[in-house]
Amino acid sequence: MRVLRTAGIAALLCLPAVAAGFEMTEDTLWPDDGRFPGYPQEVDPRPVHFSVSGGVYHDDNIFRLSDSAVVPAGVHKSDTIYRIGARLGADIPISRQRLVLDARVNNYTFDNNDVLDHVDYRGSARWLWQAGPLFSGDLGYSRRRYLGDLGEIQAPVRDMITEDRLSGSAGFMVTPRWRVRGGADWTKWDHSESSRSVLDLQVTSAT
Repeated sequence: MRVLRTAGIAALLCLPAVAAGFEMTEDTLWPDDGRFPGYPQEVDPRPVHFSVSGGVYHDDNIFRLSDSAVVPAGVHKSDTIYRIGARLGADIPISRQRLVLDARVNNYTFDNNDVLDHVDYRGSARWLWQAGPLFSGDLGYSRRRYLGDLGEIQAPVRDMITEDRLSGSAGFMVTPRWRVRGGADWTKWDHSESSRSVLDLQVTSAT
């Protein structure tokens, strides 16, 4: 089953780049342990790093319509999307603590359905804390704003979804081999399109 799962994910990578949220290469989930064994992830020694990126995507059925669907006037079934973006990240050690920051922004321009032009972003901050040799944990907050799945809406509707997440955990080392850990997570989704506000959601969980 493990071989089949890996093959399925690898096949998924061959699909067009335009998908829900227009995920970029760095967002792709790699098999099993997070990377391909033949290409180990390189460790970036810089505490602060900045990058810019861009891309051009084409999709001949951006709304995932059936062949028999009637396309309204002024709506184009296929489109080419241009992306340009920037990212700033930091991993700053503070004594035994670490502060991890990540911020990125992307501008998307649609060649045909320009009503879908938008800017999305995501930002996060995590404090990995350590108190003595026995206590440790993390506290983090993130916000993400992205375009709703066009294949789900099946119309040129720009529904920008804002996702807020707050999480934290704490652990106590009972023995050198046993650790007790607890954590909590709160996530909220808000839709900008009023007709989809029924999908607004809040989820709270604990471990």
